[in-house]
Amino acid sequence: MKIALKIVLSFAVLSAFAFSVNRHEEPRKIQVVIDAGHGGNDSGASFENLTEKAIVAQISSKIKSLNKNQNIEIVLTRASDIPVTLQERTQVINSIKPDLVISLHVSASKDSAKSGIGLYIAKENASKDKALQLARKMSDRIKKNHHFAVSEIQEAPFYVLKKSEAPAIIVELGYLTNELDRHYLTDEKQQNRIARTILECVNDLKP
Repeated sequence: MKIALKIVLSFAVLSAFAFSVNRHEEPRKIQVVIDAGHGGNDSGASFENLTEKAIVAQISSKIKSLNKNQNIEIVLTRASDIPVTLQERTQVINSIKPDLVISLHVSASKDSAKSGIGLYIAKENASKDKALQLARKMSDRIKKNHHFAVSEIQEAPFYVLKKSEAPAIIVELGYLTNELDRHYLTDEKQQNRIARTILECVNDLKP
């Protein structure tokens, strides 16, 4: 895991150096970190043979592969099924200093009727106002593009939100324990729709 983290950090440093060298020649690229929750022996929420770690990794990968905007760089905190601690995730984030962090998760509940998307920002963070602004735009975009119910944006003391020096949003993409959400979250076509919606929000960012 330490080797993988060093590779990510080295890539971030090289990218930052390349941008600084070319900053007088072309506009600065927008950098967005997509943080796929859990990984390795931490499966997150689960239902039967479905796991949160696999679903958010699939959607994260689609966000990166579907990005065709050369002015936007997508960085993943994990690109495979490996354990990445919360400290390591924020170390990657704070070494890159991105324009936005989107941490993807899915939920589970004893109440199978519970469904919909939840968005969270930090309770106390220097970038809280910017994160709230971006979370509102993402909420509006999700409501426009999907039939998901979207909860009010909430503040939460989650580690990645609290420790990120960049604007950070946690997006709970739905409930594995709800039949309709589960279909949406595991269908490749719908995963692509979710990825494109997130990319639309990213494309609205200004350097």
